[in-house]
Amino acid sequence: MCGANPCKGDALAQENIPDHYFGLHRRQPPAAECEQMLRNLAEIFEGGRYRSVLYVGANKRRQYFLDWFERAKYDRIVVLEAFKENADCLRADTDGWTPALEIMHGDIRDPGSIPGRFDVSFFWHGPEHLGKQEIGTVLQNLEAASKVVVLGCPYGVYMQGTEYGNPYEEHLSHLYPPVLEGMGYAVDTIGRAGESTANMLAWKFTGRGAGDDTVEEGSAR
Repeated sequence: MCGANPCKGDALAQENIPDHYFGLHRRQPPAAECEQMLRNLAEIFEGGRYRSVLYVGANKRRQYFLDWFERAKYDRIVVLEAFKENADCLRADTDGWTPALEIMHGDIRDPGSIPGRFDVSFFWHGPEHLGKQEIGTVLQNLEAASKVVVLGCPYGVYMQGTEYGNPYEEHLSHLYPPVLEGMGYAVDTIGRAGESTANMLAWKFTGRGAGDDTVEEGSAR
């Protein structure tokens, strides 16, 4: 539990976020990222065949797109977070938000941390926090457990170190479209590589996952 809210401070205080700050989940991503998501992957937010999501990439300051899954009435929304303080605070501050939500403490690099099978694995601004040798293995594990894997990450070089005592915030890799395209992902970019607002959205339909219906394997259909 957060108690007196140990998560408060640093950027949270600077942004004047109230103590019960999970209202952040309702803050929309930048408009360009919303448009990018909708023009490529609106179907995963329309309900129907997609009913469960593993969300990796939430932290105490940002949970972009998380509420989109709630509004789409997903039956199961699991947030997996490596930094225990983040997981504890998210768990406390989401109490009562939706019964579909579960907050788990775990490291996506451990294949045993993936709690079952999902329609969607949503790895939002997480790939850049993995070492280059780890990315392929982690994505393979997500693909084995999902109908579709969705990735968000900076487009090109974006330097970032440890923040608020969280070593998992450090950027260990800098990604470009050919890297993910070589793994079978479709890629859409915003901005120019290396710009602070440049974003890369990537996705891959795997044909696997939680539901009985399948989709054709590959990045596009």
